[in-house]
Amino acid sequence: MLVHLWLQQNGNCQSCGDAITSQTRWALQNIVPRVLGESDTNSNRVLVHESCHELFDT
Repeated sequence: MLVHLWLQQNGNCQSCGDAITSQTRWALQNIVPRVLGESDTNSNRVLVHESCHELFDT
């Protein structure tokens, strides 16, 4: 699953556009939050840097 998302995103964070590498920390981000009724499936997820993910939670 993670490799598929990473390849689909060309190895880049969907928030800032910078590369996600083995040295950067990453997180899964739901495109539409689950609290709004969206599913927790791959079609509703993107990979982002951990620091970018924190911006979504503020």
